[in-house]
Amino acid sequence: MLNPLSVTLVLLCLWSGAAWGGAATTRNTIVFCDISDEPVKKVRQFKPLADYVAERLGAYGIASGEVRIARDIPGLVALFREGRVDIYMDSPYPAMMVHARTDTTPILRRWKNGVAEYGSVIFALKDGGIAELGDIRGKIVALEERASTSGFMLPVAHIRKSGLGLTRIRHLSEALSPANINWIFSGDDQNTVQWVLAGKAHAGAIGSHQYHGLPPEALEGFRVVAETAMVPRQIVIARNGLGDGAIRAVREILAAMESDPAGRRVLRKLKKT
Repeated sequence: MLNPLSVTLVLLCLWSGAAWGGAATTRNTIVFCDISDEPVKKVRQFKPLADYVAERLGAYGIASGEVRIARDIPGLVALFREGRVDIYMDSPYPAMMVHARTDTTPILRRWKNGVAEYGSVIFALKDGGIAELGDIRGKIVALEERASTSGFMLPVAHIRKSGLGLTRIRHLSEALSPANINWIFSGDDQNTVQWVLAGKAHAGAIGSHQYHGLPPEALEGFRVVAETAMVPRQIVIARNGLGDGAIRAVREILAAMESDPAGRRVLRKLKKT
C-alpha cells in the first residue's frame, strides 16, 4: 500500500490531465518496460525477470516475456496507451507520472540495491555559511534532473513546504533572485556533489542513500541542511488491460520470488531487488 507521500505524488502529476484509457490487447506475451538511453543494457537486465514471470502465467495465456525500452516518459506513456507494454518499475516520481497519464495500477513496492525507501538530503559546505534552508535564499542549489525523485521532486517539495520560493536558472552565470532559492539542473548526482565542492553551487540535493555513501573525507566537509520525508525506493505499476486476474497473479509471483531459489537468483541480478 502506498504511503501518504506517494499518494501526494499522484496528485502532483495530475496537472497533465485526467485518467487515460489504454488500448485493450490480446497477446501471449507479458512486456516489462523501462526508460533508458542504453536499451541493450536494460533489455539484458530485465529479460530474466520477464521470462520468470511469463513462465508462471500460462493460465492467463502468456507464453513468453519481453522487454521494451522507451527513451523518455512521453515515449513510455505512448507505449502504455497503445497496449504495447504491461509492467513498469521505477522511483516514485517517474512511476507516478506514468501512472497519472495511463490506465495503470500501482501494485507493489520494490527494493533496489537492498534499499527499501529513501529520501533526499540537501547539503552544503560546513564553512559555506549555510546552516538552514533560509540561508540558501539568494544563492544556488544544484538539483539532478526533472525526472529524479530524490534529486528534484523531493527537495523541491520540501523547500516549497517550508514557505520558501524557488527560481530556476539555466546557467551558473545568470543573475540570481535575492528573494528566492535559485535552482539549476546539474545533470547527475555526481555533478551536484562536485559543484558544491567547487563552489559552483552553494548547496545541492541528492538521494539519502547516495549522500551517506559518499567517502568519509567528503562527508567531513559537508553539513546537512535539511532532510526530506522518506518514500518507497521504487514502485511497480501494471497496465489494467492485463485483467484483474493476471495483475493479481503478477503481484503474487513478484512478491513470492524471494522464497523461490530461482526467483532469488533473478532478483540478485536485478540490482539486488
